[in-house]
Amino acid sequence: MARCQNCNAIIVAGAVKHGSLRWCSNDCRRRSATRDVATIVPDAVIDKTVLDIFHGRCPQCKGDGPVDLRSSYVVWSAFLFTRFYNDSKLCCSKCGRINKVKSFFISGIAGWWGFPTGFVVTPVQLVRNLIGLTDADTRDPSAALREFVSIELLHKAAEQGRRTDAAHIDVSQPTTQATAQVVTDQDKEAGRRARDGF
Repeated sequence: MARCQNCNAIIVAGAVKHGSLRWCSNDCRRRSATRDVATIVPDAVIDKTVLDIFHGRCPQCKGDGPVDLRSSYVVWSAFLFTRFYNDSKLCCSKCGRINKVKSFFISGIAGWWGFPTGFVVTPVQLVRNLIGLTDADTRDPSAALREFVSIELLHKAAEQGRRTDAAHIDVSQPTTQATAQVVTDQDKEAGRRARDGF
């Protein structure tokens, strides 16, 4: 039987997977990544990457930021089945509001049709979207953005199997699945030598 990488609980079914790693829940995956990231990716790299994203261009509209991880809330139902989730995307506040309006209408139309959960969850998701429309831009990146960057950099470093010395996340991806672009100092030096011919 598999065990959770974070809490060591036995996982019977429904493991959250990444490569050969297993967690009992998304919460354990986040806690594990947040704890482990400090030993693999330096804080300076995380801070720089977070600020680059925050002050960069919006991946959805290509307009000015600040860019942050912004959530909208969706629910849809069919008979006895109801699915609800937070849809988080890297975007500017204008695109974040547009996403919330879209999610509001999708949920308002498709959320009610599940019994009994649709009747309970739909009003909650609708109100969360409405409240989110009033969110003002902050002067600093959110904790959610830092957590997202940390996890992406940790996974990228694990895929490459080496310590990360410098990093950049390509935010041109319109979803939270943006790929972490990790480049080590050794790679930079090798590239410089190849370019300079020695």
